[in-house]
Amino acid sequence: MPTTLIKRSSSLKLYSVLKDRVREILLAGQKRIEREKLLAYWNTGKLVNEHIRLNEGRAEYAQKVLLRLAGDIVIDESVLRRTAEFQKVFPIRAPEHELTWSHYKALLPVKDASERERWAKLAESRHLNWHELADRIQKTRYQKGQLPIGIDDPLVEPKAGIPGLYRVIKSGDAFAIDLGFTSFVELSKEEARGLREEQIVRWGVSRKPVLVKSAQANDLYTYSAELIRVVDGDTLWMKIWTAPPIWVEEKLRLRGIDAPELGTPEGDSAKRFVTSVLNQAGAITITTTKPDKWDRYLSDIFLEMPDGEVIYLNNHLLAQGHALRYDRVRFEDWDTE
Repeated sequence: MPTTLIKRSSSLKLYSVLKDRVREILLAGQKRIEREKLLAYWNTGKLVNEHIRLNEGRAEYAQKVLLRLAGDIVIDESVLRRTAEFQKVFPIRAPEHELTWSHYKALLPVKDASERERWAKLAESRHLNWHELADRIQKTRYQKGQLPIGIDDPLVEPKAGIPGLYRVIKSGDAFAIDLGFTSFVELSKEEARGLREEQIVRWGVSRKPVLVKSAQANDLYTYSAELIRVVDGDTLWMKIWTAPPIWVEEKLRLRGIDAPELGTPEGDSAKRFVTSVLNQAGAITITTTKPDKWDRYLSDIFLEMPDGEVIYLNNHLLAQGHALRYDRVRFEDWDTE
């Protein structure tokens, strides 16, 4: 026995032996870990679904119990939601299959069973990693924000305004331009001549407001922006050019979606994904919505990529499996710094 050990140890001087043994030990171990992860998620989903079924399968109860369970065991609700959906739509595949949890997340939005199975077999036969699989699904089924066939949950309907347009408001006896983000510019009597409250004007470098009769309210609050930093998968700090050279720094949350919490593998992956996409963008345009009185801003973000493609970030996260649809507003969504 000692002789064998010495022989194996000395053979490690050869790089080829090191490579083979690391492949044997590490990669095999990673496959076992991924398999156990899938089993854990599937069995968790089975428990959740059975509990909901025993409580008459009420949708309102399901939502409440997931929130309660997430708080009690300190896990993100979106993870529990995905495990429940995972168990409903997928059998656990045989161990020789190499689909990971990330592959299954990319497949979950595809509601048609035969189409989902086709994508799964393609991923296995061509050894696609989950990024490649998600990208192929996106390119085939997600075109410019339209609802993909077979997906029950609608994508976010984009809100895209026009930069440089502003609303005229009354400020005491004077008129002012609402730049957004509780920022205003008061107009002189000469500048305000002929204008009325609630009209929409173009206001730029010349600082002379020009009435735009064809503009509508949904054209407002749209700006060029620069990334300061990514907080998490759906929250960003941005430098926003409200009316160049005037700018503000604001914390924005992507409208209509919910990314997993930081500290989870899914949440950390979503943050890396958003960071990577934003760092590649050549130009960033945002349209903002203020949902409450606390000056917390939801945003639609559009990215112009180097090849000329424009990506709607909100739906891009959904299509790539890094977020779920979520239209409510929660105070804690703004807590993370």
